[in-house]
Amino acid sequence: MESLEWLSEDGTFAAKASDKAIEFIRHQCVAAGHQETGGILVGYYTPKRECAIITKASEAPADSRSGRLRFYRGVVGLRDWLARLWRGEKREYYLGEWHFHPAKSPDMSSLDTAQMKDIAQNGSYRCPEPLLLIASGHPSSSFVVSLFVCPHGKPPMRMQPCSVPPPPNQHED
Repeated sequence: MESLEWLSEDGTFAAKASDKAIEFIRHQCVAAGHQETGGILVGYYTPKRECAIITKASEAPADSRSGRLRFYRGVVGLRDWLARLWRGEKREYYLGEWHFHPAKSPDMSSLDTAQMKDIAQNGSYRCPEPLLLIASGHPSSSFVVSLFVCPHGKPPMRMQPCSVPPPPNQHED
């Protein structure tokens, strides 16, 4: 699978996810079967902050709770993982969330919307424009990935897949 790229309809936000991050998410979805799962997205922004580059995704923390129609992401281990990534050569950090809707729509639920608005407003995340990647379908046949940006004080926006690459980054994956 190639890396995926998105652009908001108004052209304000752009994002790119590495093929490694997308494949990791796909594997997590396969392992989850018919249960929802999820984690966080990490990476960095291009120097002028015009594009978010998603380099990694976490697995569901051990204290997460999931079922066929719900997922509550836990926190165990995330703080240490994020600290290691921040201290690393690329200085990667939290960009948002991801989760899996098995056999459901890749759209945000009302709970997703509320949670992402909370993240955008919560200063401890240091992420006023968090991303939400929703994977849906069957991971080995009809796997669909949608991306949303949730700017502080504004409604979430669905990002559109694009064929024109976002601005180049200075990091090598």
